Amino acid sequence: MIFGFVVLLLLLGAGVFGLIMLATDSISVWMVLWVLLPLLSLPLSMIVGYRLYGLIAARYYLDRDGFFLKWGSAIEQIPITAIKGVDTAEALSVELKARGVLTWPGLVLGECEDETVGRVEFFASTSADRLVVIQTTAHSFAISPQDREGFLSAFNSALRMGPLETIPAISERPQFVQMVFDVDRVARLLIVVGVLLPLLLLGYLGLRVAGLPPEVPFGFDPEGFIDTFASPGRLLLLPMIGGLCWLIDLVAGFWLYIYKKNRPLAYILWVTPILVGGLLWGAALQLLSVI
Repeated sequence: MIFGFVVLLLLLGAGVFGLIMLATDSISVWMVLWVLLPLLSLPLSMIVGYRLYGLIAARYYLDRDGFFLKWGSAIEQIPITAIKGVDTAEALSVELKARGVLTWPGLVLGECEDETVGRVEFFASTSADRLVVIQTTAHSFAISPQDREGFLSAFNSALRMGPLETIPAISERPQFVQMVFDVDRVARLLIVVGVLLPLLLLGYLGLRVAGLPPEVPFGFDPEGFIDTFASPGRLLLLPMIGGLCWLIDLVAGFWLYIYKKNRPLAYILWVTPILVGGLLWGAALQLLSVI
């Protein structure tokens, strides 16, 4: 978790640094880097944040009826009768290595294919030599209980005693991104229009900025007169603000969209970047019209 929090702070710091330089630096080739820093660091920081959430919320639970796992939005419930065996990776004589996206020491997520145990899905926080492999009728899971020997002993006891009741098999993964883009045309339209507005504004300003004077209007007083001047690069903050608004509302909307009763709120969030984008376009055109 310390490693993840350090990476998260570095990413957020890089984004803030890019915004500061974008607001203060003069027009140069570095301007592209200052634009890219927040655009790349924010989505990466969200991925790291979600990974940290999964790690903090990770739970294993075992009783006579079955095994339960929760890792972020992923949930796995396996009836005891569907478990073919539980053993350490060493006892199975297999070398397992997760192929996942954005993992780090202490966070082992992903999958691998092994000739002995088949497809293995990882939900662990230790290296391969401390893994416990749960083999089921579907596929296998690699986990890292804190007390490995105690977990194996508890499983053998549960297996000997037999289940008290039959529990359903549950396997849930966060698939709301695919659900939105493949099924809901309205949501897809709102999301696409929301991101197009700041991208088009960025392209428009990028073409105009090079030909602008050293200072351009960047603010008006209550009477409508210009009271603030800034370098032309400051104008690129407008599409940046629109892009960040779209990204934040996109992620928040996905979380709300998971639950059917909250979908109207998700639509409202996805409409917001369109309204913000329209306002930013109006602001940019108004600023450029008085030059």
